Amino acid sequence: MKLETEFRLCLERQKLEWAFRAPCEVFPSQENYIPPQKFTASSWVKLVELPSPFCADEALLLCQCSESQWLAWLPDYGEILLEVDQFTEQ
Repeated sequence: MKLETEFRLCLERQKLEWAFRAPCEVFPSQENYIPPQKFTASSWVKLVELPSPFCADEALLLCQCSESQWLAWLPDYGEILLEVDQFTEQ
């Protein structure tokens, strides 16, 4: 009986926590929603188009310059500024 009461109280507390959360935490609106970044520094990505026919088709992300640009290092090419739509995850 005591376990059942504790379980019921736990469920009630969980319902209250959900009820008092800010609406944008539960259901983010379009203008406030920032999608999670799937790219991180020091990760290798696959290039969609090669800047030179003699360079590798993978790049190492060094740092994010803006929401849509990354500084990357490309073997046999050097540093390059890439737009997010120019590469994909491996």
